Parts: sequence; structure tokens; C-alpha cells
Amino acid sequence: MISLKNVTKIYHTKENVIALKNINFSLNSRGFTVLLGKSGSGKSTLLNLLGGLDSYDSGDILINNYSLSNLNKDALDTYRKFTVGTVFQDAHLIDEFTIGRNISLAVGFEKIPKMELENRINSVLSAVDLKGYQNYKPNEISRGEQQRVAIARALIKKPSIILADEPTGNLDSKTSELILKLLKELSKDTLVIIATHDKSSAKYADRIIELKDGQISQDIIKNDQDDIEQNITYKTNKTYLTNNHSLKLAFIYLFCRKIRLFFMMFLFVFSLILLGIFLNLSLFDTVKSSVNTFENKEIEMIPFYKEVSCGDNDFKKRSINDDNIREISTHFPSLSLVKSISSNSFIENNSYSIDTVKILNSENQDNIELLYGNYPIELNEILIAETLARELINDLGANTIEDLIDMKITYNNIQFKIAGIIPEKNVTNLWHQLIYTSQETYDKSIHILTKFNVKLSQGIKPYFVSKPDLNYENYLVPNSKFPDKDNEVILTFSFWKYVENPDYLIGKKAILNLSSYQIFSDEQEFDIVGVIDDINNEIDVPFMLMVNNNIFNYFDSEMISIDVYLNEKVTLQNFLEYMENNNFKHNTDYSGNLYKINTFIYNSRYIILGLGLFSLILTLLLFYSYISISIHNKHNDIGILRSIGASGKDVAKIFLLESIIVGLICAFIANILLHIILIQINLFIQEKLYFPIEIFYTNIYSFLFVLFFSLFISYLSTFIPLKLLTRMKPIDVIKKNI
Repeated sequence: MISLKNVTKIYHTKENVIALKNINFSLNSRGFTVLLGKSGSGKSTLLNLLGGLDSYDSGDILINNYSLSNLNKDALDTYRKFTVGTVFQDAHLIDEFTIGRNISLAVGFEKIPKMELENRINSVLSAVDLKGYQNYKPNEISRGEQQRVAIARALIKKPSIILADEPTGNLDSKTSELILKLLKELSKDTLVIIATHDKSSAKYADRIIELKDGQISQDIIKNDQDDIEQNITYKTNKTYLTNNHSLKLAFIYLFCRKIRLFFMMFLFVFSLILLGIFLNLSLFDTVKSSVNTFENKEIEMIPFYKEVSCGDNDFKKRSINDDNIREISTHFPSLSLVKSISSNSFIENNSYSIDTVKILNSENQDNIELLYGNYPIELNEILIAETLARELINDLGANTIEDLIDMKITYNNIQFKIAGIIPEKNVTNLWHQLIYTSQETYDKSIHILTKFNVKLSQGIKPYFVSKPDLNYENYLVPNSKFPDKDNEVILTFSFWKYVENPDYLIGKKAILNLSSYQIFSDEQEFDIVGVIDDINNEIDVPFMLMVNNNIFNYFDSEMISIDVYLNEKVTLQNFLEYMENNNFKHNTDYSGNLYKINTFIYNSRYIILGLGLFSLILTLLLFYSYISISIHNKHNDIGILRSIGASGKDVAKIFLLESIIVGLICAFIANILLHIILIQINLFIQEKLYFPIEIFYTNIYSFLFVLFFSLFISYLSTFIPLKLLTRMKPIDVIKKNI
């Protein structure tokens, strides 16, 4: 059955050690063979070679005329699964398993019916005189009984060869006798080979092969046993450890290091939450947020504008032209559009200021709900909002809002008659005071009232803004010039009453507050290229601001937008998407915050991504360390599994399942916490901004992303240690070389 021909084994260390040299012998298919020798004689090495746990350097080992050297890894695993039963000096039982499960592990590669498996366990326990012990744990029985369990584990798969390395080395003499008698009984039908230094064991042997310094010194055949036919399985048979055993071991290993596990999972969950927030920031949709906000507030009219570049100084004014209006009407013919014109202040009083005029006509005025009065028909008739009406009651001496109908507002000798009042809910921008009127009234009476609204950052407002005017050339201080660039300005000396010499201001910076002109930054820096000395010269131009023609035209322009009245024929989502894609921006009470949040999210998401990736890398290293330590601490269990025929992939699957379990738990916790955190962030923002904006959306995609990423990291962190583990020889695992 077994034939060894010139087998040599060398341990390749700094100094090559010859463990076995030219070993030759043959064994029949049954009988009790004792490999006898002192420590270091090579007997255990020889046993490992016979068990397929290690490889030899030269010569050959034949099992039923098939060479072990020709078997690949899978075939060697199969050989250990079905042909060889191995018993070590230490019983090598898995402490967390019952005796029954420890024994069943040896046949964990076969799909055996539960009843048949229980019968086989009972049978082998009876054979080793341990009937009824299947529900005990290893720490509940003696060492001798543990060794008998190890023999039962070898027997359950009905091996053709039983290999035992010092099976009585740690036992008392009485228990040793029991073990040897048991092995002797088994040798009647099976080939039993033990390695021992105890010469008293030889009395049970049919054959004694004594080794010294890696060579056979004696070969004594006491009782030559006849060959019997044995079923030797050596060809590749891809059977794997059952999922039941793999999962059981994975859960056992998972909770062996609870503190380290908790810390790692805490950091992992934190990383996943940060990445989940980043994903939600990346998926932030201004249109969707706008839709949710407008629908929540039941807004029926939304103003829109376009930002138009003005000059080379990044000025942007809000405007919309007739072509834009026709474009919207073409795509959405069912919508009603109202042209809206805003400037700095059309009409200004001590108690109120009107800055927006909305143009009515026969096509769109039906969308404007009246609280009192009628639509404007005659020249200089206007509609006012309920908010403005409350401020006008005292100024005009009215008792109620309704009394304001037909009363007049006078400004610059022009009288405007209040034809009607609209309810407050129709006013989309509550901070703007507005009126509705006809195009004729706007052209003939209101447009001429437009004036500038520029001020220095310290709050001083110029009386007027001028474009370059040669009439002031003689009043310029030395080194002054007229502004020709968009970021150049001339100021009068009266702005700087604390500066003694006006020449000092040339080349300095002036910060102008241009918030009324709807540019992106409230304040803009200008170079002072000239100063008009209005203090030392007899000219009456205090607090005058002079800019180039381009910027003057910008200051002098109006901001035109369009009010869109929604209806059921057009879905808000589709409409807002169209407007967004065509660079139209909405301008409601909520729009400013929506766009600011969009900018904030764009600028901050990479910071959150960086934090998430940093913590993720830390988690990856911690996970790697965790799995590596788990593998190292469980070398005993891994050695058991490899010796009974588990492949490197079988063992790797256990630890991969362990990491996947961790990944699934962390993903589950992270998704729950992420959902709660996103809700709280939304509520916090809504509370601070006083309107129902929804920034974060909990959707299936973010949950799936967190789950997928968690599993990916779990796999990635275990890949290297598991790759190393699958490449190791079984004997290296057993000898704790992991």
C-alpha cells in the first residue's frame, strides 16, 4: 500500500538541516507500525510526509503505486479528507465546539443526512469508550478522553491510514495503555502508524522502524500483516467545508476579541456614515430641493431671472429679455408669465420704499388675485401688496386697508392712484415692496424715477454716480486719471474727511457695497485712480462716485425677471429642470438659501470625503490587523482543519465570512444612523433657515452604496492575510508559522 523510495527531506534554513535521508520501506494496508526515535530523529517529519502535510525534496512516496509528489494541492487536500486520519500529541480540539461537532468536522466536506451523522458519531464514540459524550465541551473532559475524541474524529471518516504523532506523550501510563490498545484494535482493519520516543509502545507494534539522525537504524517486523484491499481516494475531488461549519466557526472567531472588535466596528461605522453623507452631498439636487420646498409651501407663482455678465470685473446683473420670455412660452404655452422690473428704489419715503414693478396686461392679470379694488386701467394706476398697504395706512390717513382704494401716493410731483390691493400670499419675496401696473405707466412715470444705490463699505452713500466727465478734469488731484477699467473708480475728497492730503488716496483700494445690484459678492474692491478735491475747490459735488462707462451702464440698468404662474398642466419637476438646464434661476423667499446651500455643499463635500477616506484607510489597516491577529490566534484550529483535509480556500472562507459578517453589521448600523443623522440635519437647517428645505434624501441608492462599500472594504482588508494563508503548507500552519 505504502512505499517509500530514497525519500529525503531538507529544511532550508541558514544552515540546511537534513531531516530525512534516503528512507526506504514499504507497508501493507493494515497493521500497527511504530516509528521509534528520540526527539530530532525525523520520525514526526516522516509522519507529516505520509500525511501529505509537508513535501519532500527527493525520492518518492507511493500510495497504491501513485506518487504523492504528483498530486496538486487539491488532490492532496482530497487525500487528507478521505484517506488519512491524523492524531496529534495534543488533541487539537476546537474549544468552542461540542465533542459531537468536533468529530463531525472531519466529515464536514460531505453532505451526510443528520440522522446518519448522529449514528456515525455515536458509533465512533462507542469505539473509543466515550458513548454519550457528544454534548460535552473539550474543557469538561480529561486529557486522555480528549485524545480519544481526537481518535474518534480520525475514525469517523473511515480512513485507510491512521497517523498518530506521540499520541500518548502527554498522558499517564494507564491512559496511555488504553490509547495504545485502542490503536492496536483499529490496526486489524486499518494501517496505523504512530511516531513515539516511548519504547514501551513497541510491544503493541507489528513493525518497528527506528530512526536516528534522519536515517533508519533498525527495521523490525514482528508480525507481518496481510494486505487487504483499501479504497484510496487521491484524485482531485472538489468538496468544500459545509457552510454550516464555516458560519459556526466564523461567528465563534468573531466574538473572541470583543474590545478590539468594538473599536474597529465603531471606526468602520463612523467612516461609512461620513461616506454616506458625502454621497448624499454629491447627489444633492437643487431642482429636487426646490420642488419639495415650493410644493410644501404651496407656491403658485415663481419669479425667474438670468444672470448676465457685465464688464470684465465679474459683475453679474439679473435680467431677462423678450427672447427669453418667448422661449419659455414656446415650451410651456399653458403657463402665464408676468414681466417684473426691479431697480434700486423707484419710490422712496421715510417709512417705505418701492423697488419692484410688475407689468400687467390683459393676458396675465387674471392670475393676480385681488383683495380689494380693481385692476389698473388708467395711466398711473397701481396695485399694491397687502404688506405695503399696512405701512401706508398712517401715511395716507386711512382707517383700514380697504380705505386706501383710490387714494394717491405722490413722489417727485407724480401721483399714483391705488386701484387695488393684492393679498400677502401672492408676494413671493416678502422683503421686497412692489406694485403692479401697466407697461404705459412704467414707461411714462416710473422709469424716470430710477436712482443709484451704491455705498462705501463703511456705510457712506454717494449723492450720485457719474461716468467719466471731462468737466471735472481741472479738479482732479495730481496723478489722477479717469477710470477706463471696470475695477477703477474716482471718489470725491469729501468721502475721506480724516485724510489730510488727497494725494494719499491714489493707488489705494475702495470697497463698494453693491448688494442692491445682485452681484455674487456684496462687496467689491475697486482701485482708486483719482480723487476730485471738492473741499479745496468751489464745486458742489460732495460724495460723488465716478466709474467707467461700462460699470455706469450697469449701475444705471434695471433688473428684469419673469413671474411664472403654475398650473396643473405642467409638472413642477419638469418645469424647474428645464429652467435650470437653460440657466434660469428662481427668485423666491427660499431661493437665496437654496443656492447658498448648493454652493456650500459643493465646497464642503470634498472635506467630508477626505475625512471619510482618512478614517476608512485607518479602518482598513485596523481591519487588516484584526483579521491577521485572528488568523494568528487561531493557528491551532487552522492546523486541525488543514490536517483533516480542509483546503486553504476552506479556511480562508471562514475568515472571509467573519469579515463579511462584520461588514454587514457595520453597514446595517451605519445605514440606520445615517438615516437618523440626515433627518436631523434637515430639521436643523429648516429650523435655522425658517423654511422647509430638504437637503438630504434617504434613498435606496445611498443605502446600497454603504452596503456595497462595507463589503468591499471587508474583502479588501482580508485579501492579503488570506492570500498568504492559502499559500502555506499545512505543516507550517500546524507549527504556528503564521
